[in-house]
Amino acid sequence: MIGLLDIKFTKEIFTEKELLKEIPVSRATFHRYKAEWCSKGGSLSEMGMFQLKNSRRRFWLAGKFLAWLVSHKVLDKGAFDYEQLDQEQSLLVVNKLEGLNDNR
Repeated sequence: MIGLLDIKFTKEIFTEKELLKEIPVSRATFHRYKAEWCSKGGSLSEMGMFQLKNSRRRFWLAGKFLAWLVSHKVLDKGAFDYEQLDQEQSLLVVNKLEGLNDNR
């Protein structure tokens, strides 16, 4: 899956804000991805989100989100122009992460 196993993150668990610094997706795009995924019947846990018992904070698993991004935005051939644009932007994110990882 496009070198996913080679990408090292600074840590495994992130807040949303930290995740978007680690995986350079714009906040608006990230929220659109979440809304689209949920509208199709997907759950945020499939994207890597989890919540601790008795806590209101939500956390993200970077590796799981990246795997979701690759599976559902990079490898999935979109039928519409905006889906193809999402694919191109997501591929740029993955390529940028691979480049950053090579420098760590």
